[in-house]
Amino acid sequence: MIRIKTFLALLCFALPSFATAKADISVYFTPSEDCKKNIIQHIEQAENSIDIAIFSFTDRNIANSLQKAAAKGINIRLLTDKEQSDFHNSVIHNLIKKGINVRYNVTQKQEHNKFAVFDNKIVSTGSFNWTYRASYYNSENCLFIDKEAKVADKYKIRFNQLWAKAETAAEKKRKDKRERLK
Repeated sequence: MIRIKTFLALLCFALPSFATAKADISVYFTPSEDCKKNIIQHIEQAENSIDIAIFSFTDRNIANSLQKAAAKGINIRLLTDKEQSDFHNSVIHNLIKKGINVRYNVTQKQEHNKFAVFDNKIVSTGSFNWTYRASYYNSENCLFIDKEAKVADKYKIRFNQLWAKAETAAEKKRKDKRERLK
C-alpha cells in the first residue's frame, strides 16, 4: 500500500511538468548589443503581428527591421509617448511615413512602457528603451518570455486597453497644428 501511495504522490508532482512546457526566459543587460539584437531577431521571426508600447525610440536598426516586417505583411501596432516622438532623433515620424500604424498615449502623463508582444506569444519587456544610448551607454535590462501564454495574454490585454484610448498619428497632427495656430 505504501508503494502505491508513493507512486501516486510522485505521479501528481511529475504530471504537471510533462503536461506543460516550461517558459523560455532570457535576460540581458546593457551596455551591450544583446537587447537590440534580440529585439531585431524577434521582429525578423514574427509571422503575424507585433504590438509595441515604447517610451523612446531612436534606434534606426530596429526601425529598419520594423519597416521590413511591415513590407512582408506583418501587422505592426506601435504605441508611444506623445512628447518623446517629437524629439529630433526619434524614428516615429519616419515609421509613420513608411506606413507603420502608430498611436500616442494621451491619457497618461507619459507612455513609459517598454514592451512588445510578438505573434501574441512572445513578450519583450524591461527598462530598455529602443535607443542607441540604451544599447551603448545606459544601464538597462530586457527580458524575453516565450512559452508562457498567461504572461503574453496579460501584456496583450494591457496593450489593447492602451491602444483603444490612444490618439492616432493623424489626430495628433491636427491637434499639434491647432496648437501652433493659437
